[in-house]
Amino acid sequence: MKKRILSILLTLCMVFMLMPTVATAAEVTVTTEAELKDAVQSGGTINLGADIALSEPLIVNDPAQLGFSLTLNMNGYALTGTIKLTACSFTLNGRLDADVEAKAYVDPGNSWPSRLSGGTYAGEVYCNTTSITSGTFLNKVSGQGTIAGGTFYKDVNCGGVGGGSFFGSCTVTNTIWAGIFYGAYDQDKARASYTVRYNSDDKVHAIEFCDDYDSFFGAEAPSKKGYSFLGWYKKDTNGEFLETPMNFPFSSDNLIPGTVIDVYALWQDSEAPVISGVEDGKTYCDAVEFEVSDNDGIASVKAGEAVLKIGTNGK
Repeated sequence: MKKRILSILLTLCMVFMLMPTVATAAEVTVTTEAELKDAVQSGGTINLGADIALSEPLIVNDPAQLGFSLTLNMNGYALTGTIKLTACSFTLNGRLDADVEAKAYVDPGNSWPSRLSGGTYAGEVYCNTTSITSGTFLNKVSGQGTIAGGTFYKDVNCGGVGGGSFFGSCTVTNTIWAGIFYGAYDQDKARASYTVRYNSDDKVHAIEFCDDYDSFFGAEAPSKKGYSFLGWYKKDTNGEFLETPMNFPFSSDNLIPGTVIDVYALWQDSEAPVISGVEDGKTYCDAVEFEVSDNDGIASVKAGEAVLKIGTNGK
């Protein structure tokens, strides 16, 4: 029996020895362009240790063309120039000033796309057969990639949109099925099942689309001088605000396909009243009339007496 157990253990050891080993992705710190070029070909995690200005495009390309992962930690340093990614899952931590071109490796039977996520992309981004899942994009984004998340402050021209926030215009080749749009978008390409319109002072501030089994995340608050934003509220059939604001995120699970929900910004006056006609340092003993104005209206008062009249300017 002991010999049988020993034989089994030896066999298992031989099996484990014959199994291929999984290489652990390296983590390195680079301070020069040459070090960076060498490091990106192995994937793993790269920590920037100095400002680097690329003299030529940085090619990030898996030699096996099977796709690999690369994480770039900026650590407060600047990287400028152009980065070209192929079949790379790219995660950024920090701000990247370089332009980025990302594409897939495609052969007749397979495709290994690239993916961009995290961080702040300050340069232009071109994505072809690539997905963007998160991150902040300060410049324009173009190509035929798909956007599933992120915040975009300039114009976007892509293959399709399934999430994200868009403050510039957004045009697509295929379909929009989710996302929050503050600017113009391809209305004829929107195929979402559910819609929320965010209204502020009789204008549409943003539109959010949501698909089945997904959630609405809520638009960013608008701004209004002299007022504080209290939240997004529905209104009743008489046009009056309901008592409680909308809570985000909320699921589309119980909605009927084609539902459009209107919500409205509720404001509170936050500006201190302005008193007109008062001279600095002067003492008023007699009844003198002053005008007090704020965002809610105009009132007339008299020093030394009770308030004579409180009215409104209709605003």
